[in-house]
Amino acid sequence: MKKKSLFIYTLLLLQFSCGVQKKSSNAEANPVKSNQGVPAPNGGGNKLVKPTGLYVKRGNTGNLPDYVYASPDIDGVFLKYDWDKIQTGENKFDWSDFDSDFDKAIQHGKKIELCVVAGAFCPEWVYGKGVEKLHFIEATRNFYGKCEEYDVPVFWSEPFKTLWKNFIGSLAEHINSKPGYMDAITLVKLSGINSRSEETKLPQQMNVDKENCHTGDHRAIWAKAGFRPALVVSTWNEFADVIGEKFPNSYIGLAMVMPKTGFPDVDDDGKLSDHNNIHEKMLDAAIKKFPNRLAVNFTALKANGGTPPFIKEMHDKGVVTGYQLYGQFINPPCLKNNTCDDNELKDAFNNGFRNNADFIEVFFNTLKAYPGAIRYAKAEYKKVSK
Repeated sequence: MKKKSLFIYTLLLLQFSCGVQKKSSNAEANPVKSNQGVPAPNGGGNKLVKPTGLYVKRGNTGNLPDYVYASPDIDGVFLKYDWDKIQTGENKFDWSDFDSDFDKAIQHGKKIELCVVAGAFCPEWVYGKGVEKLHFIEATRNFYGKCEEYDVPVFWSEPFKTLWKNFIGSLAEHINSKPGYMDAITLVKLSGINSRSEETKLPQQMNVDKENCHTGDHRAIWAKAGFRPALVVSTWNEFADVIGEKFPNSYIGLAMVMPKTGFPDVDDDGKLSDHNNIHEKMLDAAIKKFPNRLAVNFTALKANGGTPPFIKEMHDKGVVTGYQLYGQFINPPCLKNNTCDDNELKDAFNNGFRNNADFIEVFFNTLKAYPGAIRYAKAEYKKVSK
């Protein structure tokens, strides 16, 4: 009986050993093609890495050119997407551009800032799920007279909050399913409170009347919908809880404009006013929520323009601070006839360096127009990192 038991035990052991050997052989014969083996741009290993240096922004024109990824002077890419381009239905997602961008960034060792914009880019199907929309007419940059019309969701409504939080969860789930993606991200901007860009801001123009463009009073639209300053902070806090949980090893970003141009002047009683302190309350809430991994940036860095005091205030409190170049550098006219002066961009960079620029976001055409200035900024950041 003992000999029989020993024989059965030996037979089972041999079967198990052969099974393991076969599984190992199959894995070697059919390797999974992925980013495994490519060093993570931020060092990997669930490591919180401070976003520093130059990041090139992916704009509304689509994927970044290959020369951006290949540039040795660029530390990372700022990958910004519109929500409606990714989530085309409640349970339908298109990750094709997203995955292509991430794969290129990782293969070239670039760090990633990630942003998805809601606001005017809220998917149309969301409004069929009980989310109210508000319609705005807005004068374009510097009130040149051209009007833009768009809708934004009532962001504090329960249906919207649920759908945005669900999207953040789906986004993180997809990223975690791809080797190397989460490790490459240094900074995420997913506030959910947007107009037409990545800044945490809302439509707030008041009776701009230029040529054929009349905006009306945005404050009145918000007040009628029930907007109150406290709703901005409380809703952001809800979203931030989810973002912080889903992206535990990334800095949490807030892109901001000047305090007077970020939010509609409606007071706590729903009355129209000429001032609000939402900007200050947002920053206070953010630093309390993420005392050790908050990043705040101002999105209009110029050569001679002033930089907002809140950047220095945040920097003095230990917050990572940065800038995005002003819109004049998106598509410089001088690029057409090759007359761009590197000193123009150098002056903007120096303005940022003097005012606590841990990182600066630039545009892909900036690399072509001002290559000398880009190399200069890279060298300056190298000095700081030593």
